Amino acid sequence: MLTPDSSPRCGSSLVKQALVCKIMSPTKGIFLAPVIGSFVATLVFCFTPGVQSHQVMGVLFTYSLVGAVFGWFSALIFGWPLTTFFNKYNLNKMWQYAVGGTLCALPFTFLWLSSSNNDYRETYGIGITFYFLNVGLVSGITYWALVIGKLHTNKSLNQIGANNAPPG
Repeated sequence: MLTPDSSPRCGSSLVKQALVCKIMSPTKGIFLAPVIGSFVATLVFCFTPGVQSHQVMGVLFTYSLVGAVFGWFSALIFGWPLTTFFNKYNLNKMWQYAVGGTLCALPFTFLWLSSSNNDYRETYGIGITFYFLNVGLVSGITYWALVIGKLHTNKSLNQIGANNAPPG
C-alpha cells in the first residue's frame, strides 16, 4: 500500500508504479485531449475561405475555447463510456479512437447546426461542420497518443507486466 512518503517512483518494479510513471491517466487525457484537439482543429479552420486574415487571432482564441469546453462535455458524456467499451473489447488502435472521437462530436454538431440561424450557416457553410468533426477526430487521436498508445506500445511496460503476471 502506498503512503504519502512512499509515493511511486519511476524505475520501481511494481506494475502499478510503472504505469503511474510512464503513462498519463485516462482522466488527465480526457481533459487534455479536447484542448489540444480544439486548438489544432481551429488552426486548420483558420485557413478556410470564411475566415479573413484580420479575424485569425479572434477565431483562434474563441473557437479553441468553445471547442475545448464543449469537447470536455462530449468527452465525459460520450467518450468515457466509449473508452470503457474499447477497453472491454481490446480495441486499442489509433484509427478506432479517431473514429470514436468523431462519433463523440456528432451529437454536438447536430445540436449546433439545428439551433443556429440561417445567416450563420450561409456564412460558414459546411466548413463549420468539418470543424466540429475535426475537433473530435484530433481529440480522439490525441487521447490515444497520450493514454492508450503509450500503454500498448511501450515495450518496458509490457515486459514489467509479463514478469509480474500470475502463473496461469
